[in-house]
Amino acid sequence: MKVVKKLLICIFAILVYYLIFSANEVSAMSESPHLTVGQSGININFMNLTEYDSTQPYNCTQQGQKPLCGSGNHYYTVTERHLASAVTQTGSPASITSNTGSVKWSKENSTTYKVGPYSVRYTGSVSGVTINTDKGSVTLGNNGSSGNYRVGNITNGGTFYIYIQKAAGVKKVNSVTVNVQGSVTTSARYQYILVCTESSGWHQHYKCNIASNCQILEHYQTDTGSSMTYDSVKLPGALGIIELNIYKRDKYLPNVGVPGAKYELWSDGKLAYSGTTDSSGRLRLDEVLIGDYVIKEVYVPYNFEIKGYAKINGKTFTDLTNMRVELDSDSSMYVYNESYIDLKGKVFLDKKTGKGNDPPNGYYDSADSPVQGIEVKLYRADNNQELATKYTDSSGYYEFKHYTKAHEYYIRFKYNGQIYECTTYNESSASIKLRSYATEGINERRAFNNKFTPVNSNHKVPNRDDTGNSQFIIYAYTGSNGPNNKKKYGKNNTKEELDNINLGIMERDIFDLNLRKDLVKVDATINGKSHTYQYNGNGEDLEVNIRGTDVPDYERKLRKSDLQYKAQDDNAKDKLQVYVTYKIQIKNQSVGKLTGYVLDLNDYADTSYELIDSYDENGKKINWTQSGNVSGSGKTYKKMHTTDLASTGITDKKWIFLKYKVSNDTLREVLQKGETLEENYAEIAGYRNTYTNERRDTEGRLLSNAGENAGLIDRDSTPDNMNPTSSKVQNFVAQSKTSAYQNLSGEEKTKRSREVFEDDADVAPGLRLIRDDVARTMSGVVFEDAPLQAKLNNNERIGDGIYQNGENKVNKVKVELLCQNNEDVDKLNKIEIRTNSDGSYTLAGFIPGDYLIKFTYGDYECLVSPQNNNEMYTGQDYKSTLYEESNYKDTYWYKNTQPRENDAVDDYEGRRQEVNEYSKDYKYDIAQVLNSSNTNNPELLATLAEKTYMVANTAEMSMEVEYLKDDTAPYKVQNIDLGIIERPRTEVILNKEVSNVKLTSTDGTTIFDTNQKAPNLTWVNNKYDRDHHLSSQGLIQGTVDENLLYGSNVNVKYLLKIINNSELDYNEKSYYTTGIVQNKNTLNRIETTGIIEYVPNILQYDAKLTKEDGKITTSIGGRETTMDVGGNNNLWNVLASKVESKNLPSSYKGTLLEPGAFDEAKQKLDEILETNLNLAKRNLGPTDYLELRDILTFTRVIARPEDTSDKEEIQNIAEIIRLNIDNGRRPYYKDTTNKEIIEIPGNTYPSTLRNIEEIDTARSEILTFVVPFGKDKQITLILVIIGSLIILITGIIVIKKKVL
Repeated sequence: MKVVKKLLICIFAILVYYLIFSANEVSAMSESPHLTVGQSGININFMNLTEYDSTQPYNCTQQGQKPLCGSGNHYYTVTERHLASAVTQTGSPASITSNTGSVKWSKENSTTYKVGPYSVRYTGSVSGVTINTDKGSVTLGNNGSSGNYRVGNITNGGTFYIYIQKAAGVKKVNSVTVNVQGSVTTSARYQYILVCTESSGWHQHYKCNIASNCQILEHYQTDTGSSMTYDSVKLPGALGIIELNIYKRDKYLPNVGVPGAKYELWSDGKLAYSGTTDSSGRLRLDEVLIGDYVIKEVYVPYNFEIKGYAKINGKTFTDLTNMRVELDSDSSMYVYNESYIDLKGKVFLDKKTGKGNDPPNGYYDSADSPVQGIEVKLYRADNNQELATKYTDSSGYYEFKHYTKAHEYYIRFKYNGQIYECTTYNESSASIKLRSYATEGINERRAFNNKFTPVNSNHKVPNRDDTGNSQFIIYAYTGSNGPNNKKKYGKNNTKEELDNINLGIMERDIFDLNLRKDLVKVDATINGKSHTYQYNGNGEDLEVNIRGTDVPDYERKLRKSDLQYKAQDDNAKDKLQVYVTYKIQIKNQSVGKLTGYVLDLNDYADTSYELIDSYDENGKKINWTQSGNVSGSGKTYKKMHTTDLASTGITDKKWIFLKYKVSNDTLREVLQKGETLEENYAEIAGYRNTYTNERRDTEGRLLSNAGENAGLIDRDSTPDNMNPTSSKVQNFVAQSKTSAYQNLSGEEKTKRSREVFEDDADVAPGLRLIRDDVARTMSGVVFEDAPLQAKLNNNERIGDGIYQNGENKVNKVKVELLCQNNEDVDKLNKIEIRTNSDGSYTLAGFIPGDYLIKFTYGDYECLVSPQNNNEMYTGQDYKSTLYEESNYKDTYWYKNTQPRENDAVDDYEGRRQEVNEYSKDYKYDIAQVLNSSNTNNPELLATLAEKTYMVANTAEMSMEVEYLKDDTAPYKVQNIDLGIIERPRTEVILNKEVSNVKLTSTDGTTIFDTNQKAPNLTWVNNKYDRDHHLSSQGLIQGTVDENLLYGSNVNVKYLLKIINNSELDYNEKSYYTTGIVQNKNTLNRIETTGIIEYVPNILQYDAKLTKEDGKITTSIGGRETTMDVGGNNNLWNVLASKVESKNLPSSYKGTLLEPGAFDEAKQKLDEILETNLNLAKRNLGPTDYLELRDILTFTRVIARPEDTSDKEEIQNIAEIIRLNIDNGRRPYYKDTTNKEIIEIPGNTYPSTLRNIEEIDTARSEILTFVVPFGKDKQITLILVIIGSLIILITGIIVIKKKVL
């Protein structure tokens, strides 16, 4: 490295030395004249010239050899200039060098090539570029163009290209020359050469006609100034390129490009170019060097072979692997290969879509699934030749490979036509790869479906699950109508079409008829009543997933009383009859819109059943044909079948009802043994099915008409294959009745039952008929209803009709349950009882029917039986209490028994009138009976019971088979109560008073004639309490001088007053039952029809005087009326008179008069009067009265004292002996101690005054006369006319209801 440095230093020193000395030499040369190249006309003759002297302007370069050019027209011309010494310059001289590497052609665009890249380094500027081609040369400026040529912008050190239009036809660029120029200031010594030239004339002497014959001169001068410098560089060219297009075509589809074919271009044994055809089948090589090549087809896409032919530039090649071509211009090659097709696709299950389980959409989507194992066959379309068989793989795919395009093909698919059918043939509505392209053919599908119609014992079909059964095979062919319009595949199909020859199959509608049998109801009918016991089979759909064995046996209890009623009489229509109704439910569980038809239906009934009726859910009658009995395993069943449903389409469900009558023998067996078990089976024996609606695919093409045979086999059952007596069935049914089985889960029971019963057969749950020993009951109480105080205050005896705690109960009332709709019931099953001491009763063991309860109170047993309150509850004294008939219109009124009201009413029109009629004519013999309750006389009590017992009836009650038709409720009819209340009381009072006293002396002088107190006459009237009862007897006493008194005549007139002091009563049903008056004219009234007057022996009846006087005053309803009967007073009749020898009629004894009183009157009294009040008869209501003033006159001549004695001073008595009482109510009242004070007409003893206290017997005031200051002995006329104290109690006794 050091040696190199030293060498460089030396070279530099030498260069410096040379430059210095060269400069000195130039400067020594002559500088004038100053010449320029080309300068002419220089006449050397006039210039200083030497041959060779450097100091001289000119020197001869050929010293002594040639002459100078002569003068005249011969001159020198400067022809050359030569650098004589180093140039001293300033500025940048032009220079250029090449940096260009490899140069090639390429395509700028479709019309232009570019050549390059070129690169130069230079000083100065590019002055031009010369392009030399096979077509000639062209010079362009930098970045300039001309015609078909253009040069890029040349920059120092940059790259640039030459651009040549294709139109130029250039095949080769030979070279490219780049010229540069530069501007410099130079200073240098130059040698100028001057040559003789001739301007005119001829210089023969000097031989100047030939320039070379003259001396050539040289001139040295130093030139300075600016100048241009130039440089150029020649750059390499390159061979041209062409565009080669190779078009790959299918031999059979020459217009169809084939992508993916690979080609190679070889040159001189080397691979020059290669490429692959694009999607259009074109390979474009657009920068191929012109030259000779071998083109090779090295790869063709699948289903093509490197066989065929190719054409290029008029040549045809058959060996596609060795095609020698000369390429010197753009060329196109067409290659036609032998081609094949693959036919493939998939079989998919087109599933239903959407949440609504809508029909399949007819094309493949993500919801669908592949179908494996489907047989697929390929056929030639022109001759139907079978070419190959494939089976779809787990992805549903199949493929037929490498079949020439010279033919067309079709494909056949084989599958189970019972389970599947092809989906929509689809050519437009989905992408190609999703479509289905095969169909079965509409006629072929119909023929297939018809093979499986009908299905029964005479036309058996394979089990649907036997999927490999040859009967189920159906074929689908590519095309829109199966084998009738095949779709062919071949050269005209795209690869996508050939790759997607798909078959979409969809699951056919699934046909499933499910049969369930269940008990609907048990109808029990007896005595016109019936009850329906509902069971699971009623109304609702039956659960299809279970069998009857999954349900515990049903029970139906039948009451013992019902079973007993006419049990041995098989002809009795009112006896217990039991009907059992079963429902056979045929449920169309099909998936899809299918209509099922049951062509035959079997039923197996227990031998205890007799078919009575059968009908469907619309009431249409179903006819059954007996098919004999089937027996086995100890069981026998009646078999029958029906074909009535054969034409009835079932789209949802069908109900068939069978009504059986349970035999009388079976009912007797229940009565005897306590229980029986009944069973019933059913099975579908034949069916067919059709499409409910017209079916079209998603493209609108018809698949099937509505009503067309579907030919579907039931998914899980075979018709007519069950034997109910087989040991398998019987053993399972017996096992199913155990608690262990019934305690299994529902799923487990269903699983086991389905192993025995297909879902087209079922056994209804067993029915156990059980004797029910629990009797129906009816209970209540008989109570005495207490009268309301507010009513008593209003002179009424009415209760509230409601059983209250503390009210009296009535013992031994007879209670009878009487059937109203069948007289046989009371004969054969009479229900009767008497109330207990607490008034309660319970009736039990009655059968259904229409009943009423008949209460009988006041009969002998009731009367003689002790009551807690020591009362005797007769129909004379008591009645039913308030009863509101409107509450009992409904025959089920007994369901509403709160509050506990009286539920019965006396037989008003019947027995009540009979009882009332018995005592309307109220006299002694009747009163003796009615008041026998106060005695222990059995005969009277028997008569009392006979004449006054009362019957009260409830409203009619419908006693259904079950309580209120509710078979879940206990049969206890409760609180059927009778309330009785004391009837309104009757009270008739007879008052008697002295109305006038007249004392006349023997001389005719009137001593007294007055009706009130007078001088010497004390008059104290009788006193009565507020009830008009006599409380104290009055006194009328006259003081008369003895001389006047004796022999005087006394006339005494009397007043009788009859008062009705009864409680209000109305003789109408409304008031009787409700206490509400509808007709006030029905007010209960009393008429006095007989009064007896016991005349004292010291007095005498004066008929004449009596007839002359008398006034009758009547007060009715508070309104008084008075009638004067003077002169026509014929009220009295002499009943007995000793004077007239007229005896008391014997007929009165025991009828109108008590026998003892009759005898006493007959013996003791001289005269007895009677009146029937013929002129004064009045019907008196409560508080009404009848007053008879001055209606009776007695007379007497007063004797001397010795003619009188105390024993002759007897009381004067009148008594009511006969009443006409509208309601027949016996008169009585109760005193303040609640002691009953009775009124018995005709029972007063006139002498001994026995029973004188009764208010129907009257006594007047005591009448007496005394002598002033006379003897002790008074002449006392005791005219004590005991006013007939008539206790006419007209108050209505309201029978108080007492309820246990």
